[in-house]
Amino acid sequence: TQMMMRTFLLIVSLVVSIALSLRTETVDVQLPFGHVIGLRSSTGGATFWDIPFADPPIRFAPPLPWTKQYPNDQLDCTVNKRIKCFQPSGGTEDCLILNIFVPPSFQKQQRQPRPVLFWIYGGGYWMGESGWDGIDVTHNENATDSILGTVNYRIGS
Repeated sequence: TQMMMRTFLLIVSLVVSIALSLRTETVDVQLPFGHVIGLRSSTGGATFWDIPFADPPIRFAPPLPWTKQYPNDQLDCTVNKRIKCFQPSGGTEDCLILNIFVPPSFQKQQRQPRPVLFWIYGGGYWMGESGWDGIDVTHNENATDSILGTVNYRIGS
């Protein structure tokens, strides 16, 4: 829905606009829902795993955009929890998440537009996940100088 897309774009734009303001092992970004804690990569980029963009859906009902505060006012996005939507190998309804990878060249002060690659996994609408190990984030950081977003979606519904 349009509201979900706005919520998604808000989260992406806020994470990207603030992401690399500090040179530490973790990156702390303030969103309207609380702090999002990401991980700085060895190359200087930033990774944010499993950011929810919608409330946990009710089976066969349209998803609703995320509007709640994060627990304890923060969300730890430093670990890929391998969340996936229901499929033959398992999964959960609470799977509507996105991952954001920011290149090391991004600087908050520059405010220069960056290309955004948005990867939606295949799998024949039957299987797949946004945190797949085949995503070469380091290659993306070095070769494309772009922001990479990956997203889970409900499959087989």
